[in-house]
Amino acid sequence: MFNLLLVSHGSRDPRPQVAVTALAELLLDQLPDSHIGTATLELGSQPLHQQIKDFVDHLPNNLPDNSRRSLQVLPLFLLPGTHVMDDIPAEIDLALSLINIPCDIHVLPHLGSHGGMFELLVHQRQVCLDETSLEVWILLAHGSKYSHAHQSTKELALQLNAIPAYWAVAPSLETQVEMLINQGCKSVGILPYFLFSGGITDAIARKVDNLQEQFPHVKLKLADPLNTTPLLAEMVVAMISEEFSKQK
Repeated sequence: MFNLLLVSHGSRDPRPQVAVTALAELLLDQLPDSHIGTATLELGSQPLHQQIKDFVDHLPNNLPDNSRRSLQVLPLFLLPGTHVMDDIPAEIDLALSLINIPCDIHVLPHLGSHGGMFELLVHQRQVCLDETSLEVWILLAHGSKYSHAHQSTKELALQLNAIPAYWAVAPSLETQVEMLINQGCKSVGILPYFLFSGGITDAIARKVDNLQEQFPHVKLKLADPLNTTPLLAEMVVAMISEEFSKQK
């Protein structure tokens, strides 16, 4: 049994929260008797530290006196940027200062750190393919002001035989597409390294449409983001189980 809180970024677009809620439901199917909740770092009705406190306060009170509750917090982030490295730990420290019962909070590694992410991306790429093969792939991640956060994207891109690009920092999708076209590529697949559909993935789709109009002689194919699937839920369960074993 786990006490697990899934922490996502938060969005004004309702789709990411719908997807996170669906992921929590899939996890409950695989982790019976667990208590699984969701929280957002930004744009929630309450700050994250208050959401954490409320989740702990509402856990079943079936422990012996003075026993410590244990909570696992899983950051649903793909890159180890500012939110993972600074913001979430700070919010957890605030939560601990407010919680009035003995409680241990363990921050699990961010979701993108798990090796199973490669298999998920391979699956998304395969779903995207049709009768016409693609010459080269671009792995498009959000990007971070922390340059070290891009190392995992570069490693994944290498595993996928793709080249990396970023939405928020250089090199951009447009730059990489133009480079490949100048090298003579006639077909390019774009694999968005984003968990859920939302405003950014909509903007990516519009950008790809614009690039297709700009380069009509080149085939551009955009895959879907990862989204909530049984495969993602299985990876999360494996990750939680691995980390929980290390804590014992």
